[in-house]
Amino acid sequence: AKSAILCFKQLDKKPSSAAPHGLNHSNCIVYQNAKDLFRQLQSLSDEGKKMLYENTHRWAMEHSTKAEAQRFLHIVHHQPLYVS
Repeated sequence: AKSAILCFKQLDKKPSSAAPHGLNHSNCIVYQNAKDLFRQLQSLSDEGKKMLYENTHRWAMEHSTKAEAQRFLHIVHHQPLYVS
């Protein structure tokens, strides 16, 4: 993911409870259709591309399988589930 920019079609229409979590305009290109995606890609400055590369990479590292498992275990450890 170091040299990739995430692109997510109609992210704004995704239910907030649905994965992926934490994506927004700062770490991916949110687009509505192919024309919108190509327009946004062509209008990105070098600085904008660099920012998106860095933020995409940060998001990917924070949402890796290992990171998600660690978050889950932390929650379970601090909020045990009791079955009666």
